[in-house]
Amino acid sequence: MRIRRWLPAFAWAVVIFVLCSIPGKDIPTQEWMQIISLDKLVHAGIFAVLMLFVLHGYGSSDLIKPLSQTSLLLLFSVIVYGGVTELYQHYFLPDRFADVYDFIANSFGAIIGLLIYHRYASGFYRRFYN
Repeated sequence: MRIRRWLPAFAWAVVIFVLCSIPGKDIPTQEWMQIISLDKLVHAGIFAVLMLFVLHGYGSSDLIKPLSQTSLLLLFSVIVYGGVTELYQHYFLPDRFADVYDFIANSFGAIIGLLIYHRYASGFYRRFYN
C-alpha cells in the first residue's frame, strides 16, 4: 500500500473538516439556496469526492467487484466520518448543529461515489494497475 495514493483522500478529509469548522455566523445564507437545497447537493458532492479518493487510495482489484466486503467497509468508514463531522459541529462549534438531513446527504454522496467508482474508475484500474 502506497502512502502517496492516500494523500488525496487525507487532504480532502481535512478540507471537509475545515469547512465544517466554519462558525455558523460566517456561513452565507441565501433564500434561493434553501429553495433548491444547494446545501444538500454540496454535502453529497464533497462526500462523493471523498469516497472516490478513498477508493483510489485503496486501489485494489478487490474493489472492482461491486459491493465487495472491502468496498462496503470503506463506504461505511466514509459514512461514519460524515456522521462524526455532524456531531463535531453540534457539540464543539458555536452556532452550528448536527443536521440529520446533512448526514443523509453525506451518506448519499458516499454511495454515489462508490457507484461512480464501480461504473467508471474500476475499468481504469483493471487496464492500468493489474
